[in-house]
Amino acid sequence: MTMLQSLGKLRDLNGATVVRRLRGMLRAMIGRGDVSTLLITCALMVIPALALNGLLDVPRDASEWPVGLGQLAIVGAASVIFGYLLARSRYSELVALLMSAMYGVATIAILQLLSAPGDPLTRLIAVIARLRDSFAQIQAGAIQDPFLLVLFLSTLFWFLGHNTAWHVFRIDRVWRAVVPPGIVLLINGLYNFNPSNLDLYLIVYVFLSLMLVVRSHIDLREMHWYVNQIGFDRRLRTWFYRTGAVAGIAILMVAWVLPTGSPDQNQQRFQQFMNGDVLTRLTKLWERLLTPLESTGNTSAEYYGRSTLQLSGAIQLGDQEVLRVRVPQSGTDSRYYWQSRVFDTYSGGTWDSRRGLNITAQDGALSLNLESYAFADARRDVTQMFSMTTGPSRLIYAAPEVRVINLPSEAEADYIDPKAKTVNASVVRPQSALQTGDTYSAVSSVSTASANTLRQTAAQYPAWLASDLALDANAAPRARALAVQIVANAKAYTAYDKAKAIENWLRTNIAYDENMPAPPTDQDPVDWALFQVKHAYCTYYASAMVIMLRSQHVAARLAAGFAQGTWDPTDQSYVVRERDAHTWVQVYFPGAGWVEFEPTAAQDALARPDTRAPAPTATATPTFTPSPTPLPTLTPLVKPQNSLQQTVNAPTDTPPPSTTPMVTATPLPLAPPPARPTPFSGLLAFGVLLAGVLTIGSFIGVGALWWIEYRGLDRLSPVGRTYARLTKYGRWLRVPLLPGATPLERGRHVAREVPARANDIVAITDLYIHEQYAPPSPITAGEEERAKTAWQSARWGFIQRKLQKWLRRG
Repeated sequence: MTMLQSLGKLRDLNGATVVRRLRGMLRAMIGRGDVSTLLITCALMVIPALALNGLLDVPRDASEWPVGLGQLAIVGAASVIFGYLLARSRYSELVALLMSAMYGVATIAILQLLSAPGDPLTRLIAVIARLRDSFAQIQAGAIQDPFLLVLFLSTLFWFLGHNTAWHVFRIDRVWRAVVPPGIVLLINGLYNFNPSNLDLYLIVYVFLSLMLVVRSHIDLREMHWYVNQIGFDRRLRTWFYRTGAVAGIAILMVAWVLPTGSPDQNQQRFQQFMNGDVLTRLTKLWERLLTPLESTGNTSAEYYGRSTLQLSGAIQLGDQEVLRVRVPQSGTDSRYYWQSRVFDTYSGGTWDSRRGLNITAQDGALSLNLESYAFADARRDVTQMFSMTTGPSRLIYAAPEVRVINLPSEAEADYIDPKAKTVNASVVRPQSALQTGDTYSAVSSVSTASANTLRQTAAQYPAWLASDLALDANAAPRARALAVQIVANAKAYTAYDKAKAIENWLRTNIAYDENMPAPPTDQDPVDWALFQVKHAYCTYYASAMVIMLRSQHVAARLAAGFAQGTWDPTDQSYVVRERDAHTWVQVYFPGAGWVEFEPTAAQDALARPDTRAPAPTATATPTFTPSPTPLPTLTPLVKPQNSLQQTVNAPTDTPPPSTTPMVTATPLPLAPPPARPTPFSGLLAFGVLLAGVLTIGSFIGVGALWWIEYRGLDRLSPVGRTYARLTKYGRWLRVPLLPGATPLERGRHVAREVPARANDIVAITDLYIHEQYAPPSPITAGEEERAKTAWQSARWGFIQRKLQKWLRRG
């Protein structure tokens, strides 16, 4: 009836009065300067979204509608608008956050429904089916559809927009609003390999952020003048904005012309920060989700560029050409590798490569002083000419061990002998990123040692090899026990024979598989690959061999880069493609240096001359005490056609005397390709989704509990903290707690509202009064425990009372 009367009165008014009243309502809701500030805030969220747009714009399946990052701009702007309305409302921060989450889910769902083809019902069914298929791909270990990634980033941008609007319009904390989207923009600028320049986005973002600072300052000044009854010209705000805009442009111009560090050095510092332990662990949680973005974005020639290498799940590499190498064609007794980085330290499934010495190129060329080699026939210098066909690249590739790089560059290294200035380098980087079409030459000392020469090397290692002999006590215990058995059965006594025995065992008994699922977190990935799935790709093969060799006191490390590639007789060069990305093993032999070994079954065996007769074949079944699990053995496998590395036609290596065939069992078949989702997989996907919702709900619940019962109370005593919670929950129940009331009066009012827990509330009140007004004395443990127990009982009384009020109201 009241609503009808209001409409009737509004109808009786003339048009001018209606317009005047509507204008008054809008003025009451929209503050002075809110419109311009809202536009600036929306732009702050749209700019990072536009900078990300274009990284993901092609569907994986032609039968599915395209998904991309273009909708992030819409999501960011909508979240700011909804956040503004919530910030101007009377809702608390927690309620506003929950309401924003509901609005966000609805907005993102509507965008997906509008993107799908067909009528509304067909669109709904298509979205649900695509979501189910995406979860099925997660279970299979390889995500091919970027649909989940788009949903995840949309949700992230929604909450970023809500955070920005809330801190601008409700609590006026500008820096809390502009820093999170700015971090997204900076990360995109550092890791985006698109030739388009993102500087314009950053400049506009900084300028708008400065304008928000100006707005915050003028609002604070106007409030101060109003409280102190100081008159001011209402045009002052416009003058402030104009002056702030001029000052912001001047600051940006000065910052632009000031000298800064090298972009590559700045990125390297940022990567070192991102590679920290905490961030590395967080990265593992969403590594699979980012697979579509990494595999469909603009390709970079930087492979194994980070200082850490994680043993993870399935790999997806394309066929695009990365570089070409002009070099004398490898003979029957050699194989080229194009090394980018070496890794020394292994712990918990992660390889690490860090050096404390930076060597910079002099006169446009980098020269590394390598150690001298006692065996004259152990190595030879090889000159290579590299041409980048995919860029940009912040890595330099060369055959190991590199001596000279004819390019302005710098190396991360350690001293072998500080007096002689001999070094051991882990990675070489150009001083400016290499673009498509750039060329450089390198000279490397390539190993040519025969098996007989390597057997003659000394067994004593120099002190600088400590990191390549070190082994974490918890690293792959079953693989280390397996190494004891392999070496014993092969009767291997020299470092070379041990390496060949382990290499041949891995090639013979472990199946090559690029579609491996991600390893579990409760066991070592190497043990899991060797003894549970019995499948591996190059990183697992090489990791297992290095760990097994180190357990036998043989110095070894993991090298990464590219395999040799395919010889192009027309161009007289090796064509290296993305699928040639590879990791292998390097074993150190005193007097002969680092020597390559190839444990990956998908690669042809390395041919190394060996005139020694093969050892007799062992017939006994191998056993070992440390692990009761039987030795996993397989018959030799046929190399797959589409492998991670391009195989090279080379003669088969003659088995060394230490290699003894293992006892064979039934061949382990390769993992079949993921099947289409079945009703069971759809049910499982629903279970995964339900588990995710419950997990998010638990996080929200814990956050709400902290917000209500711990925020701002950390400096109070345990009894004082309990009494403060009592008053908070009392206000939640709308108990009239007057500012001038005593603690006893407040406690009585609350106890009357919750009679079922009156005794507990009175006990908390008495303890607080005793603490505040009795003679000073330390709180006993018994009093703290009594307050804690009473509050745990009273809390549920408050919740039950609130539920009763809600049910009665309903």
